[in-house]
This record gives sequence, C-alpha cells and structure tokens, in this order.
Amino acid sequence: MATITYFKPIVRNDMYFMQTYPEAASQSFLAGQLVYLVSGKLTGVASDGVLVLGRAMKAATGVTDAACMVQVFKPGVE
Repeated sequence: MATITYFKPIVRNDMYFMQTYPEAASQSFLAGQLVYLVSGKLTGVASDGVLVLGRAMKAATGVTDAACMVQVFKPGVE
C-alpha cells in the first residue's frame, strides 16, 4: 500500500479560505501568483498598491469567465 505524505500549507487555515472566481479576459497569471478582482473578475497582480484578494491555485486559462480556485486571504493577513 502506498504511503501518502501530507504537507502543511504555507498559510494556515485560520488565515485563508478557498473560493472560485471567474477569470478576466486575456489573463496569464501562474499558479501561486497573487490575484485581485476587477469588476468581479480575477486578474493577476502586476504592480504594487493593489488590494490583493489571494493566491491563484491554478494558472490562468486565457478564457474569459473560466472558473479559477483562489486561496483568499482573510482580513489582516500581511
């Protein structure tokens, strides 16, 4: 029987939750990249000064409105 090894997340569960959001048009963010919402759609963070939503759990597909799971940071997480 195979042994399954579980790793603790880098960010603890009391600091985030998982949520699916629609992808904005022409996105190219990678899995693990910080993302935020523009008009309710997921966009990769490209500069400082943006209110970050969380971290993308998969790379962008480039398809508008494709579902993307996000590790959403709870308020107060730095």
